[in-house]
Amino acid sequence: MRKLRSDALWHTFTPAQQKKIQQWLFDDHFSYGKTHALMKSELGLSCALSTIGPIYHHLAELRANDALLIAHDAAGHVVGAGVDVEKLRSASDVLIATHLFTELQHCTGIKEITALARLAVQNKSRENQRARNDLARQRLKASLNGTEKTGLNRP
Repeated sequence: MRKLRSDALWHTFTPAQQKKIQQWLFDDHFSYGKTHALMKSELGLSCALSTIGPIYHHLAELRANDALLIAHDAAGHVVGAGVDVEKLRSASDVLIATHLFTELQHCTGIKEITALARLAVQNKSRENQRARNDLARQRLKASLNGTEKTGLNRP
């Protein structure tokens, strides 16, 4: 995660100012330029336009981490309640895909997108392998049941 420097301008803003800037960037989806202009006109803050990008990326990562922690906690509660593991896997796939699409929309970083895509592919590969194993298990069971009934010993 990118970390803002300790002397970054963001740390000099009041919590109310920070909240308002976050609202403009994430809730209202304003551009850096519009946010920069609003910071000057409504909040009386002056800074270079180039400072908005690093602030945005830092906040986006914080928000994504918060969302993942919430999802992780929720998954822990779900598992603790005795939920079907297959449904949990499916929910996990949806969560990964949702996060991947969010990253793609915001184009925050190729490393994050690549990691999420790799995770999605690995999950699908594991799901396919589980299905193949289940099918092989069913065939073996059917084969053994057929052997017992006929008395034949098949290799």
